Amino acid sequence: MGRAARIALIVSAALASLGFLALAAWQVHRLGWKEDLIARVERQVHAAPVAAPPASAAVSQADEYRRVRLSGRFEPREALVQATTELGGGFWVLAPLRLDDGGTVLVNRGFVPPEQRAPGQ
Repeated sequence: MGRAARIALIVSAALASLGFLALAAWQVHRLGWKEDLIARVERQVHAAPVAAPPASAAVSQADEYRRVRLSGRFEPREALVQATTELGGGFWVLAPLRLDDGGTVLVNRGFVPPEQRAPGQ
């Protein structure tokens, strides 16, 4: 093996090593972000529901996964959104909830497998 080939091999190995170190650092950073996200979701999901903010209120990261208490009636129309989850293929059922104060909120009513989908939908 010639001197130029050896230098090219060393440079290639050094660049590959730097690339792998950068990927490792990114994965560690991503792990911290993911653990923080999981902690935030767990904290919000298990918190007691609070009154819904007014429609004019700005939504922030603190509002993610916040449980709210609403009062109203569901409109007769629903939308099915095709999805794939750990349960397999199926549909998320989204329905408008007409609030007592006249506003409307779109509510995810849950996951429905294809065999339980209502005919005509």
